[in-house]
Amino acid sequence: MNGDGQANIFFGDGLEDYNETKRRLAANYDVVIANPPYSIHGFKPHALKLKDKYDLFDYLTDSSSEIEALFIERTAQLLQTGGKAGIILPSSILNNTGIYGRAREIILQNFLIKAIVELGSNAFMATGTNTIVLFMQKRDSRWKQDYLFVAEDYIINNKTRENDFTDTEALFRSYIDYLGLEFDDYKSFISRDANETIKATEW
Repeated sequence: MNGDGQANIFFGDGLEDYNETKRRLAANYDVVIANPPYSIHGFKPHALKLKDKYDLFDYLTDSSSEIEALFIERTAQLLQTGGKAGIILPSSILNNTGIYGRAREIILQNFLIKAIVELGSNAFMATGTNTIVLFMQKRDSRWKQDYLFVAEDYIINNKTRENDFTDTEALFRSYIDYLGLEFDDYKSFISRDANETIKATEW
Protein backbone atom coordinates (compact mmCIF):
# COMPACT_ATOMS: atom_id res chain seq x y z
CA MET A 1 0.00 0.00 0.00
CA ASN A 2 2.96 2.31 0.54
CA GLY A 3 3.20 4.73 -2.38
CA ASP A 4 -0.26 4.18 -3.82
CA GLY A 5 -1.03 7.85 -3.23
CA GLN A 6 -4.11 7.25 -1.08
CA ALA A 7 -3.18 5.11 1.92
CA ASN A 8 -1.05 7.81 3.56
CA ILE A 9 1.52 5.22 4.61
CA PHE A 10 5.16 6.22 4.84
CA PHE A 11 8.39 4.28 5.24
CA GLY A 12 10.81 5.67 7.81
CA ASP A 13 12.07 5.73 11.38
CA GLY A 14 9.04 5.63 13.67
CA LEU A 15 10.69 7.91 16.21
CA GLU A 16 11.78 10.56 13.72
CA ASP A 17 9.87 13.74 12.98
CA TYR A 18 9.95 13.52 9.19
CA ASN A 19 9.42 11.14 6.27
CA GLU A 20 10.35 10.74 2.64
CA THR A 21 7.98 13.43 1.39
CA LYS A 22 9.13 15.94 4.04
CA ARG A 23 5.62 16.05 5.47
CA ARG A 24 5.63 16.59 9.20
CA LEU A 25 4.11 13.82 11.28
CA ALA A 26 1.26 15.48 13.18
CA ALA A 27 -1.39 14.29 15.63
CA ASN A 28 -3.92 13.38 12.95
CA TYR A 29 -3.69 9.60 12.68
CA ASP A 30 -6.69 7.34 13.25
CA VAL A 31 -4.72 4.16 13.89
CA VAL A 32 -1.22 3.33 15.11
CA ILE A 33 0.02 -0.26 15.00
CA ALA A 34 3.49 -0.83 16.41
CA ASN A 35 5.85 -3.68 17.14
CA PRO A 36 8.80 -1.62 18.40
CA PRO A 37 12.22 -3.07 19.09
CA TYR A 38 13.05 -3.61 22.73
CA SER A 39 16.10 -4.26 24.88
CA ILE A 40 18.53 -2.31 22.71
CA HIS A 41 21.33 -1.76 25.21
CA GLY A 42 22.96 1.66 25.28
CA PHE A 43 20.93 3.23 22.45
CA LYS A 44 20.66 6.70 24.06
CA PRO A 45 24.06 8.09 22.91
CA HIS A 46 23.09 7.19 19.33
CA ALA A 47 19.69 8.92 19.55
CA LEU A 48 20.58 12.33 20.98
CA LYS A 49 18.70 14.10 18.17
CA LEU A 50 15.50 12.81 19.76
CA LYS A 51 16.03 14.37 23.17
CA ASP A 52 13.93 17.49 22.49
CA LYS A 53 11.06 15.45 21.07
CA TYR A 54 10.37 13.12 24.01
CA ASP A 55 9.74 13.86 27.68
CA LEU A 56 10.88 10.33 28.51
CA PHE A 57 14.32 10.92 27.05
CA ASP A 58 15.56 12.58 30.26
CA TYR A 59 14.75 9.40 32.20
CA LEU A 60 17.06 7.27 30.06
CA THR A 61 20.63 6.56 31.09
CA ASP A 62 23.50 5.94 28.68
CA SER A 63 23.08 2.22 29.34
CA SER A 64 19.28 2.13 29.11
CA SER A 65 17.73 -0.46 26.83
CA GLU A 66 14.04 0.47 27.06
CA ILE A 67 13.66 2.08 23.64
CA GLU A 68 10.08 0.79 23.44
CA ALA A 69 9.04 3.41 26.03
CA LEU A 70 9.67 6.13 23.46
CA PHE A 71 7.26 4.43 21.07
CA ILE A 72 4.51 4.74 23.68
CA GLU A 73 5.08 8.49 23.86
CA ARG A 74 5.30 8.61 20.05
CA THR A 75 1.90 6.97 19.79
CA ALA A 76 0.42 9.65 22.06
CA GLN A 77 1.94 12.31 19.80
CA LEU A 78 0.58 10.85 16.56
CA LEU A 79 -2.97 9.78 17.39
CA GLN A 80 -5.85 12.19 17.17
CA THR A 81 -8.56 12.14 19.83
CA GLY A 82 -10.50 8.91 19.55
CA GLY A 83 -7.74 7.22 17.55
CA LYS A 84 -6.90 3.58 18.26
CA ALA A 85 -3.54 1.95 18.94
CA GLY A 86 -2.25 -1.60 19.18
CA ILE A 87 1.32 -1.95 20.48
CA ILE A 88 3.32 -5.07 21.19
CA LEU A 89 5.38 -4.55 24.34
CA PRO A 90 7.28 -6.57 26.94
CA SER A 91 4.93 -7.48 29.79
CA SER A 92 7.35 -5.84 32.22
CA ILE A 93 5.96 -2.49 31.03
CA LEU A 94 3.03 -3.17 33.38
CA ASN A 95 4.96 -3.39 36.64
CA ASN A 96 8.66 -2.49 36.36
CA THR A 97 9.93 0.74 37.87
CA GLY A 98 12.13 3.45 36.36
CA ILE A 99 11.26 4.67 32.89
CA TYR A 100 8.50 2.05 32.65
CA GLY A 101 6.72 3.82 35.50
CA ARG A 102 6.96 7.09 33.56
CA ALA A 103 5.68 5.35 30.44
CA ARG A 104 2.66 4.08 32.39
CA GLU A 105 1.93 7.68 33.41
CA ILE A 106 1.84 8.65 29.73
CA ILE A 107 -0.48 5.74 29.00
CA LEU A 108 -2.92 6.59 31.79
CA GLN A 109 -2.87 10.33 31.04
CA ASN A 110 -3.43 9.98 27.31
CA PHE A 111 -5.26 6.72 26.67
CA LEU A 112 -8.24 4.64 27.62
CA ILE A 113 -7.00 1.06 27.84
CA LYS A 114 -9.39 -1.14 25.86
CA ALA A 115 -7.67 -4.51 26.27
CA ILE A 116 -4.42 -6.19 27.26
CA VAL A 117 -3.64 -9.47 25.51
CA GLU A 118 -0.89 -11.60 27.04
CA LEU A 119 1.16 -13.51 24.48
CA GLY A 120 3.66 -15.21 26.78
CA SER A 121 7.29 -15.99 25.99
CA ASN A 122 6.88 -18.13 22.87
CA ALA A 123 5.06 -15.72 20.58
CA PHE A 124 8.28 -14.59 18.89
CA MET A 125 10.88 -17.27 18.25
CA ALA A 126 13.79 -14.84 18.25
CA THR A 127 13.22 -13.83 21.86
CA GLY A 128 12.02 -15.42 25.06
CA THR A 129 10.58 -12.14 26.33
CA ASN A 130 7.08 -12.28 27.78
CA THR A 131 4.99 -9.95 25.64
CA ILE A 132 1.60 -8.28 25.60
CA VAL A 133 -0.47 -6.42 23.05
CA LEU A 134 -1.81 -3.18 24.48
CA PHE A 135 -4.97 -1.88 22.79
CA MET A 136 -5.74 1.76 23.59
CA GLN A 137 -7.87 4.72 22.53
CA LYS A 138 -6.61 8.32 22.64
CA ARG A 139 -8.41 10.48 25.20
CA ASP A 140 -9.50 14.07 24.79
CA SER A 141 -6.78 16.35 26.17
CA ARG A 142 -9.32 17.99 28.49
CA TRP A 143 -9.68 14.72 30.37
CA LYS A 144 -6.00 14.85 31.32
CA GLN A 145 -6.24 18.45 32.49
CA ASP A 146 -9.43 17.89 34.48
CA TYR A 147 -8.00 14.95 36.37
CA LEU A 148 -4.79 16.83 37.03
CA PHE A 149 -6.99 19.47 38.67
CA VAL A 150 -8.63 16.80 40.82
CA ALA A 151 -5.24 15.47 41.91
CA GLU A 152 -3.74 18.90 42.59
CA ASP A 153 -6.78 20.44 44.25
CA TYR A 154 -8.31 17.71 46.33
CA ILE A 155 -5.72 15.00 46.77
CA ILE A 156 -2.74 17.31 47.29
CA ASN A 157 -4.02 20.71 48.39
CA ASN A 158 -7.62 20.14 49.57
CA LYS A 159 -8.92 23.20 47.76
CA THR A 160 -11.58 24.06 45.21
CA ARG A 161 -10.98 25.64 41.83
CA GLU A 162 -13.38 28.22 40.43
CA ASN A 163 -14.66 27.93 36.86
CA ASP A 164 -13.19 24.47 36.42
CA PHE A 165 -13.84 22.49 33.24
CA THR A 166 -15.64 19.87 35.27
CA ASP A 167 -17.05 19.50 38.78
CA THR A 168 -13.97 18.20 40.59
CA GLU A 169 -15.81 17.83 43.88
CA ALA A 170 -18.44 15.63 42.25
CA LEU A 171 -15.72 13.44 40.75
CA PHE A 172 -13.96 13.21 44.08
CA ARG A 173 -17.16 12.41 45.95
CA SER A 174 -17.99 9.63 43.48
CA TYR A 175 -14.62 8.03 44.21
CA ILE A 176 -15.17 8.28 47.98
CA ASP A 177 -18.65 6.78 47.58
CA TYR A 178 -17.02 3.91 45.70
CA LEU A 179 -14.72 3.38 48.71
CA GLY A 180 -17.74 3.35 51.01
CA LEU A 181 -16.46 6.24 53.15
CA GLU A 182 -17.77 9.61 54.25
CA PHE A 183 -16.49 12.67 52.41
CA ASP A 184 -15.21 14.62 55.45
CA ASP A 185 -13.56 11.53 56.92
CA TYR A 186 -11.60 10.69 53.79
CA LYS A 187 -10.72 14.32 53.16
CA SER A 188 -9.16 14.49 56.63
CA PHE A 189 -7.16 11.38 55.76
CA ILE A 190 -5.62 12.77 52.57
CA SER A 191 -4.88 16.10 54.23
CA ARG A 192 -2.69 14.18 56.69
CA ASP A 193 -4.88 15.21 59.62
CA ALA A 194 -6.95 12.04 59.94
CA ASN A 195 -9.97 12.29 62.23
CA GLU A 196 -10.93 9.59 64.73
CA THR A 197 -13.51 8.03 62.43
CA ILE A 198 -11.10 7.37 59.61
CA LYS A 199 -8.49 6.15 62.09
CA ALA A 200 -10.88 3.41 63.08
CA THR A 201 -11.03 2.06 59.50
CA GLU A 202 -8.48 -0.03 57.62
CA TRP A 203 -7.29 3.21 55.98
